[in-house]
Amino acid sequence: MPEAAAETEALVKTLSTMAGNLPIAILQLREGEVPPDRQRALGSLLIELGTLVRQHADLEPPPPRPGLDAEP
Repeated sequence: MPEAAAETEALVKTLSTMAGNLPIAILQLREGEVPPDRQRALGSLLIELGTLVRQHADLEPPPPRPGLDAEP
């Protein structure tokens, strides 16, 4: 598997895991069952995940610009 594909697969796996856990975290937050330290940890994980998604996007080549990137 090429490196970019492996990175994409790892990111998708991480996103899927987080998506599976978020509904529980949301309910616990709504019910006041998440202490401040766990809230901070969740916030840090979400920020980290956002950073990973942005870094992944930076690996992608930019889309062609109509009229500017046309091949001769």
